[in-house]
Order: sequence, then C-alpha cells, then structure tokens
Amino acid sequence: ASPPTTFESGTGFFVDGAGNLLLGSTGGSFIQFAASSGHVTISSQIFSLFTSTLVIDSSTNNGKIALGATPNTDVDGTNAGVYMDGTGDFLVRGDADNFLKFDSDESSIIIKSDTFDLATNNLVIDSGTNSGKIALGSTPPTAYNSGTGFYADGAGNFKIGNSDANNINFDGTDLQISSSLFLSGSMTV
Repeated sequence: ASPPTTFESGTGFFVDGAGNLLLGSTGGSFIQFAASSGHVTISSQIFSLFTSTLVIDSSTNNGKIALGATPNTDVDGTNAGVYMDGTGDFLVRGDADNFLKFDSDESSIIIKSDTFDLATNNLVIDSGTNSGKIALGSTPPTAYNSGTGFYADGAGNFKIGNSDANNINFDGTDLQISSSLFLSGSMTV
C-alpha cells in the first residue's frame, strides 16, 4: 500500500509543512490533526489513556473514567476522586465520611457527609442547624415558632400548622395547641 498523500484520507503516516497530520487509517483507527481548524480527531474501537491522575478506558465496564491522585479502579474504591463507568456505577469521594456512590449491582445510592444540606423551594433538610432540621411547606418554616408547614429539629422542637393560628408547637418543654375549632374524641353526633 502506498502512503497517504493528504491528512484527510488514507492509511499510514502523513505530515506536511502546514502542520496537518494523519496517523493510522481513516477507514479504521486514526489520529488526525487539521491545522487550519485546530481540530484533533481520534477514532478507535478501543481507547485507553492512563496517567497517574486520570484513567480513560473504553474496554473496561463499557467504558470508564477515573480521576484522583490515585484513581479508583471501581465503584468500591477508597481513594479521593471521581469514578464512573458505562454500567452506571458512579463514585465521588472525599474520604470515608464524605462521598456519593451509586452502585448499579446493588441498585443503591449511598450518601455520607459530615454535614448534609438539601434545600428546595418546599423542603429543607439541614444537618448543621439545631442538631439537624427538617422543614416542609410552600415556604418552609425556619423554626418551630415561625412560618407555615412542618418543622422538626434535633433540639426537640416541633411545629405543624401556621404561626398565626391553627398550629401545634413544641419548644422542647411546652406543648402549645392553637385552633379556632378544637375537637377531641368521636366526631360523630
């Protein structure tokens, strides 16, 4: 076979004074650089890139990417960094107390954190406030004695209802019930 005469097609090695490059076969696996556009094209059935802090391997677990000072080799890794693969496994790990893991074999999501905070428009879960708190509502309450909705915290405070009236509040000592209508017992007459 004769060598390619252009970087755009052929099999073999081509380079020219403009900086264009072809290595391999444009009909299969190749590396190509088009100088005028600056585009690098790499085509391969199997692609592997291994450095001390980055692994990209298309032949393992339907493809995998791992990043870190010592990249993890699978979702059960214990090194700080990121691991993901084509089977759906995913790991973001800081240390044994701070990680997010999805293990497709176990169909499980595990989240572990020194401090956890989830805030949406209608839900707040915050492990760093009042020994942990959960609040629900159209505007979630910020304490047991404010707002409208549900509130509970690790200090023993509790709220259901609104702050103006029609609520049940517990401040860790006293239970307060406020209602314009209060029924106790059977509701049948």
